[in-house]
Amino acid sequence: VVSGKALDEAQKTLSGKRKKEEIRSVMPDAWNRLLKEAGEDLQVLLSEQVEKMCGYAPDIESVEEFLRGQAPGPKSEPDPGPEPNGLDMETSGNGTGRTVTLLYQGTKLIGFKLIAPGIAPGIDEVNSAPGNAKRTLEALLKTLQNLDSSFLQRLSAHPEARRRQGGLLVARSQSDLNPRSPHVAEEHGVNLRNGWWMGGPYSQPRIITRIKLACRVAEIRLVKK
Repeated sequence: VVSGKALDEAQKTLSGKRKKEEIRSVMPDAWNRLLKEAGEDLQVLLSEQVEKMCGYAPDIESVEEFLRGQAPGPKSEPDPGPEPNGLDMETSGNGTGRTVTLLYQGTKLIGFKLIAPGIAPGIDEVNSAPGNAKRTLEALLKTLQNLDSSFLQRLSAHPEARRRQGGLLVARSQSDLNPRSPHVAEEHGVNLRNGWWMGGPYSQPRIITRIKLACRVAEIRLVKK
C-alpha cells in the first residue's frame, strides 16, 4: 500500500475484468457478423470439413448460403441494386476519359460498357453483356488485359488481390488461385487465356468489389448505370 503497488494491481485487475466482460458481450455479435458475411476463411474451413466427412466438396455458393442461414434475422442479404445514373463509384483522376459503366437487369449485373477514346482505330467503346456477374468480371478482365498487356500482372501484385486465406483473384496457374484448397481452384478457376486464371467465389457483391479494384489498377473511372 505504501509503495503504491496495491493500487496498481487493483487497477490492473479491474481493467482486466472490464476487458473480459466487453469481449464476452461482443463475441456473439462478432460470430453473427462472420455468419452473415460468410467470410472466406470460414467458407474454406466448412468446405474442407464437409469433404473430409462425406468425400465430396460443396460449391462455394452453397457454403456461403448455408453460413448466412445460420445467422439470426434475415436469411440472406440481397445483392446491391442499381444506383442512380452516373453515380461515381471509383475515380482515378487520370484524365484519360476512360470509364466503365456497369449494366444491370433489375438488380442483376449482366455486363459493362467501356469507353476508351482511341481503344482501336475508329473504335472508342466496347459493349459486353454476357448475362451474369461472373461472366461480366471475366469479360472485363480480358478486355483490360487486351488494352494493356501488363494489367493482369499489376492486378495480381496488388495487396487487395490476395484474399485472407491465401487465394488470389488472378494467377499465372490454376493451382496458385487457392493453394490451401485446390478443389476450390479446380472448381471455380476460369481460364483468361495467355496463361492467366481468375479465381472465385463469385457472389455478386464480391464481384463488384473486384471490378472496383480492377478499375483502380487500370486507372479507369467506374460508374453505375
